[in-house]
Amino acid sequence: MDRLTPDEIKQRQSKDLEGWFILVERACRKSGIPLTQHTEAALLLIFEEIDLAEVMQARQQIYLQETGAEYWDWREFKQDIREVVAEAERLSTPKFWGASARVGLRIAGYLVALPAAGVILLNVIGFTSGGVAAGSLAALIQSVFYGPATGGIFSFFQMIGARAVLPEALGWFFGGAAAIGAGLAAIGSVR
Repeated sequence: MDRLTPDEIKQRQSKDLEGWFILVERACRKSGIPLTQHTEAALLLIFEEIDLAEVMQARQQIYLQETGAEYWDWREFKQDIREVVAEAERLSTPKFWGASARVGLRIAGYLVALPAAGVILLNVIGFTSGGVAAGSLAALIQSVFYGPATGGIFSFFQMIGARAVLPEALGWFFGGAAAIGAGLAAIGSVR
């Protein structure tokens, strides 16, 4: 599924809102509701969007108090609801997606970087793709504790060290670190 850009979302919402205005106007005309009461009818039709209905009813009270009018002018109501919807979208969408991207980048970075760091550490200790490196800490542990017959965790470390290649692990580590850094850097850019 294609993702919509913020401008495409705004255009679609604008079309949806304009279409809703047309439906309200047609319903009011067919029902014989005068233009001065279109806003009242529209407010009754917002019942599915409870938060929006409450906000617009509160704004209606403010409008009526400030203007001293009996009814909220339909043109002014339409402009006001456009602004309310646009502001709600502006406040909610970037923060949600930005927060999700930050968390996703950091999680992905850790999932990639931590195992790669483990492979790098095993190589540094002496568990390499060529086996236990002579003169390494791994060779010392083998000679002191295991001798020629190894088992358990030592053998597991040997297997990981032999199968994982250091240059590849370094690439994975730095790639993961870059993702973590991008996730952390995005914290300030979305606020």
